[in-house]
Amino acid sequence: MSFIIERLAIVGVGLIGGSFAIALREAGVVKTIVGIGRSKANLEQALALGIVDEISYSATEGVRDAQLVFLSVPVCSIPTTVQEIAAAIPPGCIVTDGGSVKAEIVRECEGLMPPGCFFVGGHPIAGTEHSGAAAAFATLYRGKRCILTPTSNTDPLALDIVSRLWKATGAVVCSMEPGHHDRILAEISHLPHVVAYALVHAVGTADAEGENVLSYTAGGFRDFTRIASSDPDMWRDIALMNREALLASIDGFSASLAIPRWYLVARIIIINGVSVNSITINPVSSIKGEITVPGDKSISHRSIMLGAIANGATTVKGFLRGEDNMSTMKAFRAMGIDINDDGDRITIQGKGLHGLTEPTDVLDCGNSGTTIRLITGLLAGQSFFSVVTGDQYLRKRPMKRVVEPLTRMGARILGRNQGSLAPLAINGGALNAIGYESQVSSAQVKSAIMLAGMYADGLTSVREPHLSRDHSERMFRLFGASLEVFNCGVTIRGGVELQAQEITVPGDISSAAFFMVAALITPGSELLIRNVGVNPTRTGVIDILKAMGGNIELLDERELSGEPVADLLVRSSRLKAIDIAGSVVPRAIDEFPAICVAAACAEGRTTIRDARELRVKETDRIAAMAVNLRHLGVVVDECDDGMDITGVERLSGGSVESFGDHRIAMSLSVAALVSTEAVIVSDTDCVATSFPSFFQLLEKVSCR
Repeated sequence: MSFIIERLAIVGVGLIGGSFAIALREAGVVKTIVGIGRSKANLEQALALGIVDEISYSATEGVRDAQLVFLSVPVCSIPTTVQEIAAAIPPGCIVTDGGSVKAEIVRECEGLMPPGCFFVGGHPIAGTEHSGAAAAFATLYRGKRCILTPTSNTDPLALDIVSRLWKATGAVVCSMEPGHHDRILAEISHLPHVVAYALVHAVGTADAEGENVLSYTAGGFRDFTRIASSDPDMWRDIALMNREALLASIDGFSASLAIPRWYLVARIIIINGVSVNSITINPVSSIKGEITVPGDKSISHRSIMLGAIANGATTVKGFLRGEDNMSTMKAFRAMGIDINDDGDRITIQGKGLHGLTEPTDVLDCGNSGTTIRLITGLLAGQSFFSVVTGDQYLRKRPMKRVVEPLTRMGARILGRNQGSLAPLAINGGALNAIGYESQVSSAQVKSAIMLAGMYADGLTSVREPHLSRDHSERMFRLFGASLEVFNCGVTIRGGVELQAQEITVPGDISSAAFFMVAALITPGSELLIRNVGVNPTRTGVIDILKAMGGNIELLDERELSGEPVADLLVRSSRLKAIDIAGSVVPRAIDEFPAICVAAACAEGRTTIRDARELRVKETDRIAAMAVNLRHLGVVVDECDDGMDITGVERLSGGSVESFGDHRIAMSLSVAALVSTEAVIVSDTDCVATSFPSFFQLLEKVSCR
């Protein structure tokens, strides 16, 4: 080491600060070390142990004449300490820290430094469960990583000096952007501490016939929970300062726990035999025939909603009678709308824009994300109070994406987690027109704002990153709304009365996707799927499968009720891996579970990116498809916004789990068609939400 720090001030001479002092003294790179703190006993002990040469109970006095100040105080105290010492440090002084949260600290501290002084954020990844000066030792950092977090404002010479000091302690020094540091530490450090504390609390409060369960713990439990003995106040501050990144880590961990839980459930089902909510799918030799899939779910939802607020009787043919759409029907009946279902068609007696009445009970949207998000937009403009909720899965799905723009329009909406989760309580009323830039490409968000915009004074517009499905725009125009569609957005005029229509709902391309994939991956197959909606904002699945080499023809293209329709002829094909990302993703977002199965049977490695929206569907569809395809012998690598799938020649048999998600259940059933042996798909009751006749149709076209 070719330089010496004449005077080093350490604020907080505990395990971290004390070990830093000892290591640098032994390396011979400091002359004088000043220990600063408020505990007289701890400082006197540090002095007696030779960790420091001088002590000071005043930070402003202790840092005078220091060339370098190391802050080893609780993370929430670092910015306030810098503010306190800023006027006392001499020109050229470098201030650095050892806090395990960086983005907020670096941002604040850089702004507090006086001219000619420099801040360098740092974090040594080392420690024990012990604290205080007596716990410090020279080799704490030897071979451990120390992360420095420079920004564009960091002085290069100051960064070099701090880096060389940490290397003198034996640490391995690396650099990264402060926010990136916080996201990584949330996963590898902050989350484990939260889990350890939670586990000790859960076990400590458990009761086994009046006995203390903790008395039976052994070495494994102690190893796992050792860090729970760390200072809880310190970890409370760390958790709060890194709140957003830690919340994301907790959510991801919670989702990952569902995988082993459901795996255990699936194993129990297999041990006891096939239960009523699981099904065994055997391999087939080919897929042949002609089918018609049920009506489009998205269009069916919207026909009820717009029909209810239009003037006159709207009739709907081809309405999908899945559980999700029936939840929408039930909700509007609860608001005074007469809906007659004679089997061939449904008739909705619309009451105009202001004809809905206050429901006497909570509106239960079941498992339908479309129902709850769109109806929230509609209810925001009503002059009454309402509450919407759903089942255990729907209550976990994010609602802030619609609550935030609706609140900006003047709606008063309360819900769990500051309006992020259902149930939602809505006090409707007069709304203001807004221009909204959506952060996600979501037809549900767009449609909720459009429905609210019908009750706003003036023009309401919404723009999204990529164009999502445009069923709402088409149906609003059919009913006579005043709207203008522009690049990735729409503007709608409030107060325009809608008029009843006759609607024919085409077959749902999302439902057809399972059979398209089934025919493509099964040798010797040829399947005709009639009357399928081929709206350009929904045909991403066709584009993707064709890009993979799929033989799909569109026949007899036509238009019904403002929606393009065609018959699809699908023949078995040798699929090849491709890269899937960008604007095609929102056009195929609901079909990705089926696309994953196609990728599992394709030659090569398929990459899927820009699809993080899949993590907030009925389940985390990225995690669910990854774990299930692995059970079937496929190599799958997850990433935050997608996955990489390496195709195999033949899938293996076994047991898989739907996680209560209808599209996962149907996709895995399609995968089973080309497996080496039978596949048991558990929890298949969920299929009824969108495709009640799926298994009957699958049996109809399967050749064995």
